[in-house]
Amino acid sequence: MKIKSGGVISDINEISKLNVTCKDTRLVYILNGRIKTGEREAFSGESFFIRKNQTFECESDSGLICAWFGFEGEKD
Repeated sequence: MKIKSGGVISDINEISKLNVTCKDTRLVYILNGRIKTGEREAFSGESFFIRKNQTFECESDSGLICAWFGFEGEKD
């Protein structure tokens, strides 16, 4: 597996909702703030995966900063 893409999300100034379907497997690392998806929450210093073609719905706090990395390979 190799890193295909990546980015940083940092311009969230209020509580925000996100609904996205990922075209690759993604690792999301939270640098600041909180993300809530369903009953699960992730905070600064935590990370989680989003599977390829999975629809991801979440809410985030103001001040959220997170980095994400998209992967490709035989077991996407």
